[in-house]
Amino acid sequence: MLVLRFGAYGDVLLTAAAVAALRRALPDARIAFGVRAELAEAIRHHPGVDELIDVEPGEGVWSYARKVRAFAPEAVLDLHGRLRSVALRVLLFPLPFVGVSQRSPWERLRVALGAKPRPAGSLLDRFQDAVVRLLGRAVPAEPRAAFAAPEAKDRAAALLVAAGVVGDRPLLGLSPGANWATKRWPAERYAEVARLALAEGWAVAVVGSAAEAGLCAEVCAGAPGAVDLGGRVDLATLPGFVARCAAFVSNDSGPAHLALGLGVPTVAVFGSTDPAAVGFPDEAAARVAVDCGPCSFHGRRRCPRGDLRCLTGVAAAGVWARVRGGVDT
Repeated sequence: MLVLRFGAYGDVLLTAAAVAALRRALPDARIAFGVRAELAEAIRHHPGVDELIDVEPGEGVWSYARKVRAFAPEAVLDLHGRLRSVALRVLLFPLPFVGVSQRSPWERLRVALGAKPRPAGSLLDRFQDAVVRLLGRAVPAEPRAAFAAPEAKDRAAALLVAAGVVGDRPLLGLSPGANWATKRWPAERYAEVARLALAEGWAVAVVGSAAEAGLCAEVCAGAPGAVDLGGRVDLATLPGFVARCAAFVSNDSGPAHLALGLGVPTVAVFGSTDPAAVGFPDEAAARVAVDCGPCSFHGRRRCPRGDLRCLTGVAAAGVWARVRGGVDT
């Protein structure tokens, strides 16, 4: 059996429940997972995955199809549903493919023209539905999950010690980055949350990719005492870092799904997107109601109205209150 989800990082994490359901239904099957090589850490340590079939940078669909043929799956669970997997379906015919339901081109067009997305069930539900259709029978849904390998925890612990995060103070992790501008809560709000946490005796560490290092530095500049780990925690180490946190604050991005899957008290700030679309629980989603939102499926490069009210309206004090409430319960 082959499961496909090439990207993005958060979406690969969200397949974990579907893979677990497939493994429970087919305990003796050999399950491979197809993913972009740079995102493989999102699924590598899933106990239901026996093998990864990576897409290397620049690798074409013909080369990847040869890899799949070498694995010789009996069927493919296509949780990607984009051009690459459609091309594979053609190249691997008559291998059975069952795909995740996608929004229609008409729905995508109407949202691009300014309409609000219509509810279509969460991505978790659509992944589970694909598993059911592949198996031809109902199977119980599994909870979302993520996995931190022991070596990832060791690397994260060493990084934190080197950065001066020692002792038994609770650690708040902040992840201010996101691929889309309309999903990024302002850096000054993250800094305000950091100051509130530091004032109550917490340690605070800010993480992000190398491309987000400047954003992490901006947050730390506004919160003296916060530790800047921007560009220093790779995807292989990130689960270990998040697992070390007493709480985690992020945008609607992969790290938020990672934290929630690891069982860490999480608050994610949602702006242009709908938390229900990714199955994010209400108590973990910080958002403000605006008449123009949510306005996209995955985020936009810019706010159509130019004011980002959906993000700037989310108060730092409210996010910190959610953090404290989540930790105290």
